[in-house]
Amino acid sequence: MEICGLAADEMLLRLQDLEVRRKLTVDELRLILKEAGAFVLPKKYEHAGPEGGPIPIEAVQKTARESLHRRLQVVHELGLGRPAKPAPEPPAPTTHGSTHAAL
Repeated sequence: MEICGLAADEMLLRLQDLEVRRKLTVDELRLILKEAGAFVLPKKYEHAGPEGGPIPIEAVQKTARESLHRRLQVVHELGLGRPAKPAPEPPAPTTHGSTHAAL
């Protein structure tokens, strides 16, 4: 494999030298990464479900829903859920002081 006209081993040896790395420009580094990345980096991501087939989204959704439901039941049984909202208190009676008395 060649990177910028050098064998990969030779390029690796040169890049280990701090002075060589300091002299490289951003464009040169970008070119090196582009050339080496084609061999090192994945081209695309592939996800597979059981036995290499497609991921069964419906089954995942159902399993997650059932698991969440069971966990919420335990929380409610232990009384750790949100407390019930208390009934609103009736407003306190307001008395109009002497400033509202008829003259």
